[in-house]
Amino acid sequence: MDIDIGAKIKYYRKKNKLTMEELANRVNKADSSHKINRGSISKWENKKAQPHLSTVKALAEVFNISIDTLAGLHEPTDTKEKNNQFGISNNDFLTFEGQPLSKEELEYMTEQLRMYRSYKKHQD
Repeated sequence: MDIDIGAKIKYYRKKNKLTMEELANRVNKADSSHKINRGSISKWENKKAQPHLSTVKALAEVFNISIDTLAGLHEPTDTKEKNNQFGISNNDFLTFEGQPLSKEELEYMTEQLRMYRSYKKHQD
């Protein structure tokens, strides 16, 4: 499978109304192990280079999507869209063992439910 991650980065950068410089700054905050600049992003978007895996993780975090979505392995939906897809607008009423779910737990459970439903759909 040939993944054009550069096109995905460009798509999500524009969707989030970020300049290359703004995206670089956000990625650097999310992942301090690499120093990303506007030139790096330009190279990725123009297929002249590929981002390091830890940078892909930081990009997905900045865009609020999964790494699989950024890599094109799942349909492009952001966390808010995924939550709304299942009728979840906030997690105030969702608890586990008496504790409210964190944002990360809610995202994880939403992703698991989405994958389960997709699996069941293909079973039928």
